[in-house]
Amino acid sequence: MSEGSKEGYGAVLQVLALSYDELPYHLKPCFLHLGNFREDEEIDVEMLYLMWIAEGMVSSDHRGTEETLTDVAERYLYEMASRSMVQLNLDEFSTNTRVKSCYLHDLMRDFCAARGKEVEFLRLLDFRGGKDPLSDFSSENFSTPARCSIILEYSEGHYHNDSMISMALEANGQLRSLLISAFFSFWWYMDSISFPQVICDSSKFKYLRVLKIEACAFKGSKLPSGIKNLIHLRFLSLKDSMFDKLPSSICQLQYLQTLDIRGPSIVVPNVLWKLKRLRHLYLGFSHRTRKGKLSFFGLSKLETLVGFVKDKDDFKDVSKLSNLRRLNSMVYIREKNEVSEILNYLNSKQHNLREVQLSISYFDSQLKEEEKIVPIKDFFTCLSLHQFSVYGGKFEFQKVEPLLFPSNLNDLSLLKCEIQGDPMDFLGKLSNLKKLILRNVDLVDRKMLICDANAFPKLLSLTLDSVPKLESWVVAKGSMPNLSDLAISLCLKLGMIPDGLRYVTTLKKLDIWMPKKFNQRTRGPDNREGVDYDKISHVPLITLEVAHLDPLSESSDSTSFYASS
Repeated sequence: MSEGSKEGYGAVLQVLALSYDELPYHLKPCFLHLGNFREDEEIDVEMLYLMWIAEGMVSSDHRGTEETLTDVAERYLYEMASRSMVQLNLDEFSTNTRVKSCYLHDLMRDFCAARGKEVEFLRLLDFRGGKDPLSDFSSENFSTPARCSIILEYSEGHYHNDSMISMALEANGQLRSLLISAFFSFWWYMDSISFPQVICDSSKFKYLRVLKIEACAFKGSKLPSGIKNLIHLRFLSLKDSMFDKLPSSICQLQYLQTLDIRGPSIVVPNVLWKLKRLRHLYLGFSHRTRKGKLSFFGLSKLETLVGFVKDKDDFKDVSKLSNLRRLNSMVYIREKNEVSEILNYLNSKQHNLREVQLSISYFDSQLKEEEKIVPIKDFFTCLSLHQFSVYGGKFEFQKVEPLLFPSNLNDLSLLKCEIQGDPMDFLGKLSNLKKLILRNVDLVDRKMLICDANAFPKLLSLTLDSVPKLESWVVAKGSMPNLSDLAISLCLKLGMIPDGLRYVTTLKKLDIWMPKKFNQRTRGPDNREGVDYDKISHVPLITLEVAHLDPLSESSDSTSFYASS
């Protein structure tokens, strides 16, 4: 870097330092905490909030009526964003377009890391690219901040053994927060990481509040029972890690507020109900129990429950969780009264649910055909239901009257369902629907779909996949005025692209996986414009793949091009 560049860089850092100095006192540790993450990382704000809370960075004094600490943490992030300290990525598919992730610009991150090191807030140990941040280690020059973030890389020529990680942890002494993240060139390198046993030394890590070790392979596929010694843990994430069973001793972590064990199938002992301070629980949908159903009895503080499966977990306990705000659930419909049981809960006034993500499946069901009919109106009018997926159900759209008030549903997937009537006529009136997938559906009595002029006012993404009876699709002018992503695949009888797509000026991406004859209406031989090209010439990116009808044929041909060029 030239002298002039160094001076300019220094001047920019001084400006950033002024912005930091002007932050309210309670926001400064939240900002410095962002130095835990690597420079190109999009930070999951949901987990970020929970780590802030676990470390006591979010004040309960700032909580308003009906607010949770997570709501307060969200306001903290928005305030930093308003000061241009952090950049936000919005989740366009959420009902209120909430923040999905955040990140720091390069210079801001450089400043954040430098200031965090300067005030001994955080030590970042980055082993990527063959670097050894411990090479200059000595007891005199190695600071011992309360937080440590270790970034590892496992690839050919780069390998880090347990002793290196243990050395880093030993050197840091009394930790309050430990984050270990790893990168693998190939999946088999995951066996290179094992749980750093030194963490279970309660004399050295008795103050540890946050432990986040993800994509880890544990020795003997077992999580050390010594983890029970970390009695002050508030946040524990083992997401995507490889172990067979959660030890029963996990129930001894009586201060635990967040537990994330999403990932490969593991056995979960029926002891989680003993974690009385638990507020956020993230289970993998493939979790298992040895005997009976997983109980949540008495978890009165629980606000988030992700990965609930009605076959494996006790639904009666969930219905009594009065503080539950978010529920992500999978339900296999075995008996006809199960649907009414779910609906009674969702439509009752005895819960404080804000957001429900629900998947129901009639797969392998012994129900009669008439018992597989989905009560559309009852589900769609559940105020808390935001994401809904149905597998194997029957929909009678022609028998449903339009809703009298708006539905909060924003994400809907109908998979391998039988559909009577035109689904677009009813679904197009859902004023908050942003994402719609129709996949492997049987249009019982129709060969045409019609999107009226005012249909789908907020729809952003639409997928029509494997709708075998669909021959014609009509899109009226004014329909889908916000659509940005459209996929059409394996609708083998569909004759052409709808003429009305020419009026959907917001469309940015179009993916087509259809027979060659259909594709040539867009791009003909020698890349010439087809007869339908003018309907979609405004779309910036179009991808065409040829769907071969012969299952023994070679892989599909694929073409991507920029239509506007």
